Amino acid sequence: ILTEQTPSVEHLVFAFGWLAAIAALWFSLSNTYIFYGIRPTLSAGFGQVDFASRMAQQRRMYSALGGLTTTVSLRTDTGSDIGFMTRFHLIRVWRDGSILFVVLLIFLFIVPSFFTTASADSATATSQGSMQIMTLPIAILAINWSYYERGNLWVVVTSGKSVVNYFRGMMMAFAILVMGVGGLLVILLQYSTGLGFRVEDLTLPIISPIAASVAATAMLTRVTILPSAFSPMILVVLIVTIIAGFGGGFAVQSLIAASPDILGEASKAVELVVIAVVLAVLGEALVGKLAKGFRL
Repeated sequence: ILTEQTPSVEHLVFAFGWLAAIAALWFSLSNTYIFYGIRPTLSAGFGQVDFASRMAQQRRMYSALGGLTTTVSLRTDTGSDIGFMTRFHLIRVWRDGSILFVVLLIFLFIVPSFFTTASADSATATSQGSMQIMTLPIAILAINWSYYERGNLWVVVTSGKSVVNYFRGMMMAFAILVMGVGGLLVILLQYSTGLGFRVEDLTLPIISPIAASVAATAMLTRVTILPSAFSPMILVVLIVTIIAGFGGGFAVQSLIAASPDILGEASKAVELVVIAVVLAVLGEALVGKLAKGFRL
């Protein structure tokens, strides 16, 4: 296929014969007990989290990056409740090492796609498909929170305090984290390669994370993901978060592209900021309403 030639019949027969021989050998040895008296059992089910390996991974990360994670502290005497919880979740993601995953995932998807489309105009240089990957880290962060942090909310729940601001802060933290990483990377790539820059280039990096964060946080107030076995809720959170990010990003991008250039780029920038603020406010209202019915 690669050389645009018809494959040789002899080569195909040899390949299938070789694979059949390997399969027959594997089948004959798979039922052989090398260590007599020991019967193999499944140590983990599909989708199950191995907490022992997870703890070992965290210990290695803390030992290597512990000095960096403690450089950022959390002040409890300044700011509003939502601001405090936003800073809390940002520092939590920073200290548990999730920030490395977010940065690496966005970098690996955006940078290669950017240079493969570098000859395109500035609005499409960072391809839409790669930009939408920024919704995936939010889904992963949401699933990780359900695995490792959800159980810690018993302190807040049993104290009689509301968890509304906790979830509102988490929504804002997810959006700010991914927007900051993705938006900064887009700006650096656009200017470093000498391509022009337009407001449309920041539409997806700003709107998609906000929409995805609203969807992911809203889901966390209603679903429970069990870490001991595969949970269908994992797929639900992934699908809903990604679809919300895709839909929100493309809808706003189309709206801004079709809007009249009354003041040039300035008018579109103002429109983008207004839409982002309105979406964030409505998202906080929705998350807050759903969080009131949260049950641990």
